[in-house]
Amino acid sequence: MDIFDDLAAEYAQLDAVLSGLSDEQWSHPSAAEGWTIADVVLHLAQTEELAVASATGLALASLPKDTPPAGEAAPGESAEGAEVAGAAEGVEVAGSAENVGRTRGTGVAGNAEGVGAAEGAGDAGVAGNAGDVGGAEGAGGVGSAGGVGAVGGGEPAGSVEVAGALGTAGRVDAFAADLVAAQRDVPPAEILARWRAAATKSPAALRAHPKGVRLPWIAGSLSPATLATTRLAEHWAHAYDITKPLEIAYPDTERLRHIAWLGHRTLPYAFAVEGLEGGPVHADLTAPDGSHWHFGDPEAPSAIVGPAAEFCRVGARRLAGKDSTLKASGPYGKLALDVLRNYAF
Repeated sequence: MDIFDDLAAEYAQLDAVLSGLSDEQWSHPSAAEGWTIADVVLHLAQTEELAVASATGLALASLPKDTPPAGEAAPGESAEGAEVAGAAEGVEVAGSAENVGRTRGTGVAGNAEGVGAAEGAGDAGVAGNAGDVGGAEGAGGVGSAGGVGAVGGGEPAGSVEVAGALGTAGRVDAFAADLVAAQRDVPPAEILARWRAAATKSPAALRAHPKGVRLPWIAGSLSPATLATTRLAEHWAHAYDITKPLEIAYPDTERLRHIAWLGHRTLPYAFAVEGLEGGPVHADLTAPDGSHWHFGDPEAPSAIVGPAAEFCRVGARRLAGKDSTLKASGPYGKLALDVLRNYAF
């Protein structure tokens, strides 16, 4: 499974939906509270422009002096914006977790990357990330849901000082909402063209980098494959926000494997963010084609079993674990389902 091919395929699937929308549908409320369908697509355009800016070498703004350094929470903020040391098998995992109560975001936050090699190697087919091993970077960073794209006139976010506004969890959704509000008064055709322009460029731009390259992503850096995975996760989650209220079919595909892997690999961080002592959890997930995807040690004392699509939607905060058909067992299974997020790393 090539993440760059799959990213392009996800964009094509969403484009097929967007190209057929009427003006009335563009103005219809989305499943993201407070946003119309047009707002959601604008948000995707803005964040995709940021990904293109990163992939093509446009400098991203650095954190201002009053932004807490890695490992520190801002004054009055919880540790959600702070570094979580040793959360992932001895690897420092840093990043800011989104507010659980938010509905616009995908639940993808932070810049924690490379959470150990052992399981990653076993999941070598997923997202091209098996080789992404190394230290975590970018505390206070923003993941796919909270990214920003452009400010005024479609200029790429690489030229805008935005990182300081995104340094902690509480700022992520608010900043994204403000950016959408500032640019929403344009026709749907222009929004679609803007998203297409960025979505057409990003897969190839990300693929073009050799292994070992790190790309700037707000307050830290990511490998191209990892950045592609976060973009796929966000587009898939927001496709739900678009198609669900319009009752448009959006079939699940094998591309969910990338997202499921992302959610499972960041469970140690998810436990730490919630202040919980977690443990190993094996995920036995049923793929859309009926096959099974296994993540984690099959001998782990805890497990989550069920449809991969539901696992991914729980991680994207589009479905509550208690409302899913996923079965959790063992000392950490239910806790894992409760804290599951598709964190970017």
